[in-house]
Amino acid sequence: MRLGRKMSSTAQIRTATAADAAVLREIYRPFVETTAVSFELEVPSIEEFQRRIAVAVEGWSWLLAEVGGRQIGYAYASAHRAREAYRCARRATTT
Repeated sequence: MRLGRKMSSTAQIRTATAADAAVLREIYRPFVETTAVSFELEVPSIEEFQRRIAVAVEGWSWLLAEVGGRQIGYAYASAHRAREAYRCARRATTT
C-alpha cells in the first residue's frame, strides 16, 4: 500500500542567498505568529533574514528547497541557543 501521492516534480536544493530573504520570511512567518516552536516573539524583518543568511553561509549552510521554481522550504545551521527565549537558560547555567 502506498501512502500519500506522488510528486510531479523533483525538489531541487540550493544554497539560499540574500535575494531569497523575502520568501524565506513568508515561509517562516506562520511558525512565529501561530506556534511557540521558533522561540521568537516577532517575525524578523527582511533585512534580518538577509543578515541571518549571510552569517549562516559564512560558517554553516542555509539551504532552500524548490519544486517547479517555487520555494517550498528551507533548512539552516546556526549557533546553539542564540535566540532571546533562551536568555533565562543562559543565566541559569552561568550562575
